[in-house]
Amino acid sequence: MSEKKKKAIEVEKAIRINTANIKAATVNATMCEVNAKTYENNMIELDRLHKIKMNNIQLQIDRYIDNLKEMHKVLDDLLAEKEALHLELKEVFHYGEIICEFCGKYFTSQGISRHRQACSSKPVNKAIVEHEAEITEVSVDIDARKAALLAEIKRLEKVKPKRT
Repeated sequence: MSEKKKKAIEVEKAIRINTANIKAATVNATMCEVNAKTYENNMIELDRLHKIKMNNIQLQIDRYIDNLKEMHKVLDDLLAEKEALHLELKEVFHYGEIICEFCGKYFTSQGISRHRQACSSKPVNKAIVEHEAEITEVSVDIDARKAALLAEIKRLEKVKPKRT
């Protein structure tokens, strides 16, 4: 075989290898483009799902705050009703009794006449307000609960997810 033919065979062989390499590179480039598009679509879908999840979380936080406020209103109403019932119970308990204008204690109609003589002669009138400590405690509890509610609402408003 001649030198020319050997060179031609080598060149043809190199061309075939080059063509095969080009085909392989083309297939790889196409696969990379498909993978990139797939990943891009996946990222778009994940972003959409993330936004949906964040909106759901925001709705849950808003419902939690609304429920918290509503329950505190109900609790305030129940505490006010308890105070009213307490005063009504006091009236029922002392039904038919007369209150001493000097000390505020309750007595029967027979006992008040004896008590007034002794109570009015004392130099210091002792007005005893029954259950004052309990009512004060309830008021303090209400104030503390309202302060805790406001603090919780402020904390939750800071937690609100940022909408993108």
